[in-house]
Amino acid sequence: MIATREVVPPMKLRDVKRLGVGGMFSCGLAGVLGLILDSTDNQLGFASTARLILVALGMLGAGSALALRPEKWILWSIATAAAGLSYSGLPPHWDSGRLLVGVLATIAACGTLLLLMPRNLRLSLGTLVVLFHFGGVLTATTQPDPAPWLSTQVYSRVYHPYLTFTYMRNAYHFYSPEPGPASQLFVLLQYEVDELDATTNQPNDKKKIVHEWLILPRRDTNMKDPLALTYYRRLSIAEMTSGTIPDLFTPQSFEKLDAHNRRREVSNPATGKEPIPFASPDIEPNYMQYRVPRPDISRYVLPSYAKHLHAEYSAPGREVKTVKMYRVEHRVVTVQSFAKGTDPYHPIMYRAFYLGEYDKDGHLTNPEDPMLYWLVPIQPKPGGPSPNDPSKIDYDDYLSKHAGFQVDWRRP
Repeated sequence: MIATREVVPPMKLRDVKRLGVGGMFSCGLAGVLGLILDSTDNQLGFASTARLILVALGMLGAGSALALRPEKWILWSIATAAAGLSYSGLPPHWDSGRLLVGVLATIAACGTLLLLMPRNLRLSLGTLVVLFHFGGVLTATTQPDPAPWLSTQVYSRVYHPYLTFTYMRNAYHFYSPEPGPASQLFVLLQYEVDELDATTNQPNDKKKIVHEWLILPRRDTNMKDPLALTYYRRLSIAEMTSGTIPDLFTPQSFEKLDAHNRRREVSNPATGKEPIPFASPDIEPNYMQYRVPRPDISRYVLPSYAKHLHAEYSAPGREVKTVKMYRVEHRVVTVQSFAKGTDPYHPIMYRAFYLGEYDKDGHLTNPEDPMLYWLVPIQPKPGGPSPNDPSKIDYDDYLSKHAGFQVDWRRP
């Protein structure tokens, strides 16, 4: 029997090293060019494009060399250097790209160290890494409430950074005995649209305001590729907005009391406006109806995504003026309620928290909005549907009333 190595002999190490060094040199050239451009704030022109091409060619060369002879530590070290040099080769606004090459450099450095170690030590470390990873899976599964004390301590003190980086916190929750609710983003887009002249059918100087609900994620509109990458990216964005500041849940805090007073005015019919009442405590405890996002979410994630939605959905003659966002939790129906015929997609199964209205620059139009970060109730209608209502609606939809535009509850 002929050995596989004799049938397909590996490339000579000398040639593979040349390929890797060439890739590393290309990344280094991109890094030098990037440092020059970044110091002069010049991000336009051929030089800016050239740095990206050099990074792409360099990473391809170093990665190909590593794939051809992965058993050689020298190629792992070359890949480490190539990825590290690519960091400055990418423009600063390519923050995701810089994060990627930073992670690749770290992985390649670990590969170099492993190959330099004795075989027994390498196997021992590999075993510990596998055990650590599956320990994280176990912790992510058992951490949601009600959680054992040990799982909570290990999660918060050991595994939180790792599970956040690998995005294992959310998906494994749904393997828990009592998984938490999933999140969606309900986004109301307000457009300013050119009106058309009735005679010429050409835009005139008049504008009109139109609205559109955008619900993220949705399988029927966001499944744009076989691996559903676009869908899961939007699912990740929706889940990222669910992080809140836990200490503001206590009713005794000053922020809580001040926000509660402003919220109470909105629920008062004497103000002359249609009131939006507090949700019933049976639906959500009073102290859980106000949820302030973490600073990284309120300062970066929400403004950034509002700017993205403005750019993505604006078009000539149809400009997005404001983006009004709600984080909507879809509660899991209990087995007992489901057995009684409760519809899992009934509107009362959704909890909508107002995240604010943003302009095209990602700024809150009203940072002192009394409803900001409060639950907008969707609750059963007292006494059931009205006899004069042909649609037989058995719930009060204050989300639509607050937004000023009706939600089509057949869509979520």
